[in-house]
Amino acid sequence: MNNKQQKTLFAIFAKPVPNSIEWSEVESLINALGGEIKHNQSRSYAMIYKNYHAQISYSEEDDVFIGLVVNVEHDIIAFDGYSVEELKQAFKTVIDDYLLDCAKAGKQPESPLLEEIAA
Repeated sequence: MNNKQQKTLFAIFAKPVPNSIEWSEVESLINALGGEIKHNQSRSYAMIYKNYHAQISYSEEDDVFIGLVVNVEHDIIAFDGYSVEELKQAFKTVIDDYLLDCAKAGKQPESPLLEEIAA
């Protein structure tokens, strides 16, 4: 492990995790430690919060993670973040805000569809 990879390792475990860590630095670290990174074909990932499922993708052009809730039919629920921690927080916030906004408007929030979501 070289000096840069060691700095990346320490940064990943810092509290709070800096949002300046580049994905290429993480990949380099994982490879140096003998790990392997496997992406699905679409290079997308999934998150779940309160039974709402979000599909996550990464925009290299904008250097941001983008999330879209996929198990509701009519409402569009989207969020983004520049780091994994920021993305997780944005997902929780957007779902909590969605539920609160529905309650304030006297609207029944869409219940998450119960069918399997392919990640």
